[in-house]
Amino acid sequence: MNLTTIPLRKQNAAALGVYFILSVVSIVASAQVDEPIQYAIKYKFVHVDDTTKPTIPVRSSMLLQVSKSNSRYGTMRHADDFDKARSNQNNLSAAAKTAQSVVGEPLAIVPLNPLESETIYQLGSKKLLVKLTIIFAQEYIVEQAAPVFNWRILPEQKKIGNYVCQKAAGTFAGRNYTAWFAPALPFSVGPWKLGGLPGLILEAADQKNQVQFLFDGFQETGGYLNTAKIGFRPVKITEKQLQKAKSQFEKDPGQTAQSMLRSGDDAKVSVVYQGYNGELLSEKDAQKLLEAQRKKTINNPIELLKL
Repeated sequence: MNLTTIPLRKQNAAALGVYFILSVVSIVASAQVDEPIQYAIKYKFVHVDDTTKPTIPVRSSMLLQVSKSNSRYGTMRHADDFDKARSNQNNLSAAAKTAQSVVGEPLAIVPLNPLESETIYQLGSKKLLVKLTIIFAQEYIVEQAAPVFNWRILPEQKKIGNYVCQKAAGTFAGRNYTAWFAPALPFSVGPWKLGGLPGLILEAADQKNQVQFLFDGFQETGGYLNTAKIGFRPVKITEKQLQKAKSQFEKDPGQTAQSMLRSGDDAKVSVVYQGYNGELLSEKDAQKLLEAQRKKTINNPIELLKL
């Protein structure tokens, strides 16, 4: 594989040696504001983003981590990175050494799957919903007021895992959802941006089953959820500005990388890209994948209406 090698200042090389989890290193700071993670719920996320190909939906394993006041939702792999960062105060230098042993210099692995670069925080204490997105070496934060859901709690019940769940129906972002929440788990959150019920949402789907969050069990809990400082050095922007930044990266990931990294002395970092199935790609192959993705028909985004 041909790696893209970019000059980098020595003091920044270690920071880019990590599996692009710059957003997680902030967890090691301000330990006194951490809240213990009380529950970690696994979901199978299914999204028919192209209605002309309903048998080929987007699929991913997601994890919702819940503390007393807040929650964090992202891919299983991304959540693992958060936990590794929290457990190792020196994770940046450790990751850089690991990468260096592979290619002889720090390695930056940039995920191309949008789900891998996005984390959703529900901050109950602040009544905020925060989306943290990483585009190459830059973190972006988009904040909005916590959504208000007009749920109707219905009489039907069913057992999910070991919990008796109650049915609820409501509308969010242009879709009509059915949700199943567990009153025995008194957390008013759920997967993705869903929440607002008197119990944790263990399953949810829109009425056409084009968007589904399917319960996939509980993960053993451990660690802490820090929301006092989300991200490492994030830039707070609007959703419109975020979409523009994503578009620029997709058009030319190599140039975006060059613009984010400053040239310096002989310290270097190698940049490779991670495909949707976890495979490592050169910049040339990454551009091909992104080009194919741009041509893909996405006529059914998860949010039909932007709030």
